[in-house]
Amino acid sequence: MDFIALKEGITAAYTAVKTIKGVKEMLPDSAEKKEISESLDTALEQLKIAEAKVAQELGFELCDRHFPPGIMIQASKNEYRCRDCGEGYTLGATTQSGGY
Repeated sequence: MDFIALKEGITAAYTAVKTIKGVKEMLPDSAEKKEISESLDTALEQLKIAEAKVAQELGFELCDRHFPPGIMIQASKNEYRCRDCGEGYTLGATTQSGGY
């Protein structure tokens, strides 16, 4: 599987959805606008889930404090933080700052 191409595809889809959300704001308030907004929110959530699955396949840890999970990035030598919520943990610590 070409993970770089997959990541680029997900990024392009994010950009498209965010662009459409911007255009949606120019529409007058209506039932259709509300329906479009809900559909776009669902699309963004599905993209985040797909991104998390790809990250997990690549060996990244995922944050367990929210859904869809954020990708844990290395903040320092032994510290990891969620890219989305900022919560983190230190390697070797007995507990992770997080959880449900």
